[in-house]
Amino acid sequence: MKKTLYLFMLLAACSSAVKAQFCNTQKGTLLYYETRDTEKETVQTDTSCIVDVYKSGDTLIVKQENWGKRAEFGDAAEQITFRCDNDKTTRMTLMSADYLKEMMYRYYLDGYHQANPEETDEEKMKKGFDEFMEQLHCEGEVYIPLKTDAKAGDKLPESKFLYKLKPIKMTASVSNGTVIGFETLTTEAGTFNCLKVSYQAKYKIMFISESTYMTEWYAENVGLVKSEERTKRGKVMATSTLVRIEKPSI
Repeated sequence: MKKTLYLFMLLAACSSAVKAQFCNTQKGTLLYYETRDTEKETVQTDTSCIVDVYKSGDTLIVKQENWGKRAEFGDAAEQITFRCDNDKTTRMTLMSADYLKEMMYRYYLDGYHQANPEETDEEKMKKGFDEFMEQLHCEGEVYIPLKTDAKAGDKLPESKFLYKLKPIKMTASVSNGTVIGFETLTTEAGTFNCLKVSYQAKYKIMFISESTYMTEWYAENVGLVKSEERTKRGKVMATSTLVRIEKPSI
């Protein structure tokens, strides 16, 4: 009897932990989205893939790659990192200095090996990268916290990212974020109870800047279910809706 009660409590605790994650946590899962560009009057299928899932201390790390039209070529357009803690919060990182440095190091090694196929000295390669990084400055993180106990009207924190490589300077930020509440959405992929948030995303490269106004719906154990991109005046520019979830074969 005690063993049965203990097992029940353990399963309940695991179930509670899973509910705190506004992302898919099964490596290899594919999420398909129908994206409509109202301005260009086009419709395309975008794909997201859960490429890695692992623990770092008490935090579950989920890495997701989002592909646009290049999905069929396997060329990842962007990577999003989810950090799921025990405080009912899923921290969704859209852009960070750490990821940029990691990505640039991979590109540097690829280029170095192509230019110097006979070179095997790892220390020499790392020294060359470190010298390059001395010219570059990047800091910050653009993120959105998704909370299971969020309430309508809750404000989302502002976050910023800076990239500087003379003479190029790029910034990205999220501001004016608000929790709208929870809402049930039905798509071709199913019916989901979603956390609905809105925020302003701003990008600036040199003297050119662009702002978009996003509304997004996230479901527990799934991730993004729907997004709407609008202009400042409220005109819908694009929508993306989850239409299929493909789990990996075991």
